[in-house]
Amino acid sequence: MLAGDDHKSLRSIIFNFLNGERLRTAFLDDAEQVMSLLMSSWKDGSLISAKNEAIKFSFYVMIKEILNVDPGEPEMHKLMREYNELIKGIAAIPLNLPGTSYWKALKSREKILKIFERKMEEREKNGDENPRILERDDLLNWLMKNTAYGLEEIGDTLLQTLFGGHDTTSRAISLMVYFLDDCPRAVQQLREEHLHIVKKKRRERESKLRWDDFKAMEFTKYYVIPHGCTVITHFLAVHLDPNLLRILLHFDPWRWMGSSDIKMKNFMPFGGGPRLCPGAELSRMEMMVFLHHLLLNYSWELAEPDHPISLPFVDFPKGLPVKVHPLSYK
Repeated sequence: MLAGDDHKSLRSIIFNFLNGERLRTAFLDDAEQVMSLLMSSWKDGSLISAKNEAIKFSFYVMIKEILNVDPGEPEMHKLMREYNELIKGIAAIPLNLPGTSYWKALKSREKILKIFERKMEEREKNGDENPRILERDDLLNWLMKNTAYGLEEIGDTLLQTLFGGHDTTSRAISLMVYFLDDCPRAVQQLREEHLHIVKKKRRERESKLRWDDFKAMEFTKYYVIPHGCTVITHFLAVHLDPNLLRILLHFDPWRWMGSSDIKMKNFMPFGGGPRLCPGAELSRMEMMVFLHHLLLNYSWELAEPDHPISLPFVDFPKGLPVKVHPLSYK
């Protein structure tokens, strides 16, 4: 975990890169395009791994914003393969011997950083001949223009941003699919909310999601903490206080609706204070885009029993296999 000046520096970079206009336009459009690409392979009765689809969705979006690499490019597949190997070794015993998970993770990290470095060198070499290369609106160009970082520092920043912006979001999407499968009432209320947005857009002769649509998804977002709140809390325990919630381990999205003081001060999924996640709005946007297109285009059910575990990260032993069925709304 980063601390001190390193943490402040990374937060400053992410906050500046994720400025409102970029998030409301490029990021949102790219997320929709990636989701449409994934859904193009989902046929009636298809058996898919919701965990893997969530991983691909979030990873594709983040690599697009970091390096401007599209899902179909060979570098995307190589980056995903090496990143998955890296994740396996993050919590492994730090035994740097050939064949161990830790050793494999270090090798994968080297390969990822080499791809980043090659991209930087290509842009530095070709930027004078083709200035448009340096106009790409991705994090790599932003770092090259706005910091004095060298190759190693930029590579580390890109990798840290990828980890922070992809890993937790993909796992949250998997959990979202898992819990909603067992709560048809919530699915129905969500679908009604998203259908209302689509019908409104049709009347206005629009098709793409806009930031105003994202902000209008009130039930989808649960509760938004008002600006100006200052809360210091133990994040791991805040959702497990029996004095605040009736049934602690039951999926109940309605518990966060309304504006009571108890709910306002005890729903902090993205932390708070100096540790507030700088990518909170990006994560929310990705989850809502995924859910928006899933709700409006498919129904789904678990193909076989599966459940989340945490060893050390949230995972599904069977990959959360689900069957999807296309829906049609006039």
